[in-house]
Amino acid sequence: MAEIDGTKFFEKQVTDTVTGFTGTCIGLCQYTTGSDQYLIAPRIGSDRLYRDSHWFDVGRVVLVVENEI
Repeated sequence: MAEIDGTKFFEKQVTDTVTGFTGTCIGLCQYTTGSDQYLIAPRIGSDRLYRDSHWFDVGRVVLVVENEI
């Protein structure tokens, strides 16, 4: 099993390439059976309500913004 640099996306804005879900990467879960996932937290909406964070497979997540949030 290949090693993953878990901090590569932390505190950066990322997008899931399948759903288009965008937010800040705040977590990584590494499973012994594979299919590691990043936890992505979206921004607060214009209605000032918090949105749920979601887990996405590592291979589907890409960096949107180089700068830290």
